[in-house]
Amino acid sequence: MATQSAQMMSPVTPAAETSETASRLLANRERAGSLTSSLLVAAGIGAALVMAHSHATQPVPAFWLAAVFLVVIAQQDAWRRRIPNWSIGVGLLAALAWHGWQGGIVGAGLALAGIAVPFVLLLAPFAVRAVGAGDVKAFMVLGGLWGVSTVLSVIVWSVAVAGVMAVAYVAARGELRAFIRRWGTMLTAPLYGGGLRYVAPTPEEAAAGGLPLGIAIGVAAAAHLLVGGPWQ
Repeated sequence: MATQSAQMMSPVTPAAETSETASRLLANRERAGSLTSSLLVAAGIGAALVMAHSHATQPVPAFWLAAVFLVVIAQQDAWRRRIPNWSIGVGLLAALAWHGWQGGIVGAGLALAGIAVPFVLLLAPFAVRAVGAGDVKAFMVLGGLWGVSTVLSVIVWSVAVAGVMAVAYVAARGELRAFIRRWGTMLTAPLYGGGLRYVAPTPEEAAAGGLPLGIAIGVAAAAHLLVGGPWQ
C-alpha cells in the first residue's frame, strides 16, 4: 500500500511531460494530415464525376445523389478507413424515395432490384473477407440509385482500380513479392482441392491495414461514366 501511495504521489518529471506533449502534437498532426489528404481525394473524385456528368444516362437527381454519396464515402474511407452506416442509410432511403416517387411501385421495385443484386453477388467475396461489409452496402446504395446494369459495371471497374491501388501500395512498401505469393496461394488453392479461402497478410505487412475501397468505388463510377462498361 505504501509503495502504491508513493507511486501515486511521485511527481511527473519535466522530461515525461515533454515526451507526452510531443506525442500528442504528433498524433494531432497526423490526424490533420490524414484529414487533409482525404479531403483532397474526395475533391478529386468529385471533380471527375462533375466532368463525367455529360456522359451520364441517369436522371439528374439520381446522378447527383449518387455523386454526393460517392464523394462522402471516399472521404470517410480515406480518413477513417470505414464507410459510416449513416451514409448508407441515407443513400438507401434516397434511392427508394426517388425511384418510388418517379415510378411508383415499379420504380421502387427496380430500386430494390438494384440494391439486392450487389448484395447477392458480393456475399461470397464478403465471406472470404475480400470485401468489407461497408463496401458491399456502398454498392447496394449505388445499385439502388443507378440500377443493376450500372452497378455491375462499377463493381468490375472497382476490382480493377482496387487491384492497381493495392499493387502500387505494396510495391511502394517493398512487399510486392509477398503480395503476389499470398494471392497466388488463394487463387490456386481450389485447383488442389483446398477450396476458396482468404489468406490474411501478417500484421507486419502493409496489406494488413486494408484498402480504402470507397476511393476505388468513386474512381470506378467515374470510369464507367466516361468509358462505359469494361466489356464495351
